[in-house]
Amino acid sequence: MGIVVRRINVEDILCAPNSKEILDAYWRECALPAFGEAKPDLSGYKQMEKSGFLKAVGVFDGEKLVGGAYVLLTKLGHYSKMSAAVESLFVLPEARKKGAGTKLLQEIRAISKEAGAPGVFISAPVGSQLERLGRAAGWQNTNTVFFVESK
Repeated sequence: MGIVVRRINVEDILCAPNSKEILDAYWRECALPAFGEAKPDLSGYKQMEKSGFLKAVGVFDGEKLVGGAYVLLTKLGHYSKMSAAVESLFVLPEARKKGAGTKLLQEIRAISKEAGAPGVFISAPVGSQLERLGRAAGWQNTNTVFFVESK
């Protein structure tokens, strides 16, 4: 069957049998220590999803969830246009060589287009495989994102 990407509900990711495996792997690669351990807020995510502010995408290898993404959709007031931004994106290492990331990014772009956004903002940890992929693919580097701890 191979890699399949499809739109799902947030709950399908957070309540998958292997969700802990995915969250732990995500944490190891993408964590910001100031936020502490990953503790997804299912009710908050469901509320964003219900309002149309969030779309979830799952990546499956057969029946196994091997990755996913949350895309946030909002209108940028100063442009009066829709905006799409990836809140979270992750694919387990074993699925990356199978085209899972490429298929996931295609679906993210489709969600952005359907929402009327001219593109999608994707943030990647410095030095990550996603950052290298973006540079190799010629993605436009529009901003540098800094994290400053609250005092």
